[in-house]
Amino acid sequence: MIHRDSLNDLIADYQARTVDRRSFIARAGALGISGKAIAALLGVAGVAVPAGLSAQEASGTLRFAVTTDPETLDPQNTSNGAAWTVFNRIYSALVYQDLDLTYKGFLADSWETSDDSLEITFTLKEGLTFHDGSTVDAEAVKYTWDRLAATGVKNPNHELAKGIEATVVDPLHITFTFTAPSATFFHAISDGYTGILSPAATEAAGEDYGRQPVGTNSFMLADWQTGTLVTLGAFDGFTTPEGYFENTGPSKIANLEYKVIAESFQQVASLETGEVDAVELSATDLPRFENNDQYAIFPSNSTGIMYLGITQTRPITSDPIVRTAIAHAIDRTEIVDTLYTGGLAEACSTPLPPSVPGYNAELEALAPAFDIEAGKALLEEAGWVAGDEEIRAKDGAPLALQLYTTTATEMGQLATLLQAQIRKIGIDVQINQLEVAALLDFTPKGEHDLLLLSWGWGDPNALYLFLSTDRMASSNRVHYSNPEVDDLLLQGQQELDVDARMQIYYDIQTILLEDLPWVPLFMPISKTAISTRVKDVDMFPTSGWVLIHDATVEG
Repeated sequence: MIHRDSLNDLIADYQARTVDRRSFIARAGALGISGKAIAALLGVAGVAVPAGLSAQEASGTLRFAVTTDPETLDPQNTSNGAAWTVFNRIYSALVYQDLDLTYKGFLADSWETSDDSLEITFTLKEGLTFHDGSTVDAEAVKYTWDRLAATGVKNPNHELAKGIEATVVDPLHITFTFTAPSATFFHAISDGYTGILSPAATEAAGEDYGRQPVGTNSFMLADWQTGTLVTLGAFDGFTTPEGYFENTGPSKIANLEYKVIAESFQQVASLETGEVDAVELSATDLPRFENNDQYAIFPSNSTGIMYLGITQTRPITSDPIVRTAIAHAIDRTEIVDTLYTGGLAEACSTPLPPSVPGYNAELEALAPAFDIEAGKALLEEAGWVAGDEEIRAKDGAPLALQLYTTTATEMGQLATLLQAQIRKIGIDVQINQLEVAALLDFTPKGEHDLLLLSWGWGDPNALYLFLSTDRMASSNRVHYSNPEVDDLLLQGQQELDVDARMQIYYDIQTILLEDLPWVPLFMPISKTAISTRVKDVDMFPTSGWVLIHDATVEG
């Protein structure tokens, strides 16, 4: 039941600017107002309260445990997976990737490609609105694209956007014009990183937009307690779910909560006590949930790898002989068998994993194999000699390297194991752990020798995003630059013939396995435990994305 006096007070506060949009949504939701009605109120603040407001049909709260707080919910100002996990529920892109990995219309109803593949014209679905009640139209799409090209330096699609012009044809049609055919375009526009923004909301929020996001997807921001909890509320005006869902209307779940719990053991404890409903399990915790009928286990291959990055511009690691020696010291079998039992990882020594197009098993033979003696011999060749101490030295200076990674428990354990493995060839690895946001800000400086991190991207253009010279100031965190690789990466972006494109990425990986900007470690395989109070939930086959639009929550 809605308490009209309280609602009038809330509207008065909003008119007087004593509450911001986020607080307005949170308070209105607490009054039982539906997401659609909230959007209407935001759009017409100052007009009489609309008649016929009713409580949401959606009910229940689905609670996720996350390791870190998103640093922003502006998708154009980040490449951080922690932020993507949240904002991918807020924004809709023009297309989405179906379960068979083909592309279908999301905000777009259809599209036509010119014969020379240099123009693609999208027809938008009619009658769609943003969370703030404004209309989704071609002007909003152009605004989003132009803003991404102008200021979205941290977004993985920034460079792509700079080379593509968006032109409004009419309110429901927009044309993208390319200077060369793009094999990566549809993948790039298929998730929240290219979600369409409300121009009015974005401009009104200004620099605060990352804390006041407005999209078109099934959930909108309700509350954000920094470092503790992000709450999303169902958007009652949502009408365009992906085609693999049976539910064609708004979410059946009223709220999503993302609880920041840094340590994995605390996340698991919170799952067992019922504080959260879904947790990605470690090898240690997996056995006690697999045969527990209070939980369902959902596996999913990552479209990426965990890697040991070797910064190319540091005094010691700029030597390719040292990089190859480090690669010989890595025992992937020990890593998987020790830390990722229960099928939570698959050893991988190639830059692209089996889950991403472009992987070729033949390349495994080109990767430096685990061989301690070979690693020692290479260091001797490079002038790093063994003395009385365990650690090698050159000209009186010890062979010591600084490894940086995140503060996650898993990353600390993996770093410690790698430290022990690399020490066997005479290198002293010193571990430094930073919060995710701090680490991502630190790496562009190039002051780290080694970097333990992972990436995820479902297209081989990942190699451009994370290893091209163009991305040196952002996502190329190992400061790798090779003009030949840059040229091939450009060819890979433009080649539309699938077989020819895969050959290009084979050639690129051949070079990378010699240059070794990364030592690939393994393809993560997530296994997420979800409480059985959550019904009709599923998992996307890759990426670990939980499919919740058909789901309901009991209790």
